[in-house]
Amino acid sequence: MKLKRSKDRKVANLVTKNGKQAAIANTFGLPAGKAYSCPGATSICESVCYAGKLEKLFPAVKTNLLHNWELLRNADMDTMLILLDEMIVEFIADCEKKNADKLFRIHWDGDFFNDTYTYAWKVIIENHPDVHIVGIDDMSGGYKENVNSKVELWEMNLVNGNIDECFERHQFDYVYHMAAYAAEGLSPFIRSYNYQNNLVATSRIITQCIKHDVKRLVFTSTLAVYGHGYGGIFDESQIPKPIDPYGVAKYGCEMDIQIAGEQHGLDWCIIRPHNVYGVKQNVWDKYRNVLGIWMYQHLNSEPMTIFGDGFQTRAFSYIDDSLPCLWRACVLPEASKQIINLGGVKEHSILEANEILRSVIGGGEVIFKEQRHEVKHSIPTWQKSVDILGFEHKTNLKEGLINMWSWAKTQPKRDRFVWPFYELDNGIYSFWKK
Repeated sequence: MKLKRSKDRKVANLVTKNGKQAAIANTFGLPAGKAYSCPGATSICESVCYAGKLEKLFPAVKTNLLHNWELLRNADMDTMLILLDEMIVEFIADCEKKNADKLFRIHWDGDFFNDTYTYAWKVIIENHPDVHIVGIDDMSGGYKENVNSKVELWEMNLVNGNIDECFERHQFDYVYHMAAYAAEGLSPFIRSYNYQNNLVATSRIITQCIKHDVKRLVFTSTLAVYGHGYGGIFDESQIPKPIDPYGVAKYGCEMDIQIAGEQHGLDWCIIRPHNVYGVKQNVWDKYRNVLGIWMYQHLNSEPMTIFGDGFQTRAFSYIDDSLPCLWRACVLPEASKQIINLGGVKEHSILEANEILRSVIGGGEVIFKEQRHEVKHSIPTWQKSVDILGFEHKTNLKEGLINMWSWAKTQPKRDRFVWPFYELDNGIYSFWKK
């Protein structure tokens, strides 16, 4: 008995002539619901789950999924490995026979129902290293120990580094451009650096993508392009009106990418993430991400700082909820030449976020400092990320902070990053003055 694959047009390794169906069985699934592979399912899941609805609409689909479930639900590790490996080997053979990309979707339906099954997939993925990942980073805002050992790291600056050699050597299929110094509040005082780090660096990436016929460039922009938005609401259909150099630079990058698409045929997807936090975040940076700053302050017996009255509102995004969507932004046909907000859907005031964090870490002193030049309310729309990328807001703020705090308090003591020079200090906030 063998596991059965299904077809999914959203994983476009190969489509039929009419473009409406997958030509290769390119997905794997299990039946959804608490009675099957989703032990954590609730009554709400049963009513809203799109996968469960598809199973009811298409009996043949359900039969396929039940077949897989019967083979795996009580299987030991060895049996699982044999079944999964056999399925993936057959999939690879189909792709090579038809000269198609090896894009395979795990779990279009159902869930990872136990630890044994989850680990089995980990082993299978490690045994089939069909994806080679190369990273370019100057490590100015991160640490090498956070880089996966399987990533080939080129440690250099995008502004003046030899990135053409890297592109020439590897001939990339897909490129993610996520590099930036995302200190929005600091950007008015380091204007030249901000534009070099964003606009110049991005222009070099775009040039290489065009020269080497990259299939798609995924660019992580920012909600800062919206400025104050329209009544605090940030929707992809709005014309951006940034209020600081960081937002201006990111919007400029977006426009240049779109021009490259029009003039040179470059395929792209622009993602506007917001307030991303989680494990491995740089909590030692004085200027970026309020949640990480608070954790650093508490770990060093300092009061946690709030700028202004704390009634500013933000939607915080746990990293694990966003990462799957970034992959889909690269490979889904529907994501081509789309601008998409990505991240949490629950709005919190800064005061509320601080209260939640203090409940996680066991208290802490809070002090208020002068108001910064910043957007008061940031309420991004999110439906487009659900419709195109399948975004799910699984992790509420308290759950995410518990995970992040468990990691942060085990980290080595590092010196806090302080910006080495300001290009100007006229109007700089008192708490940043040297």
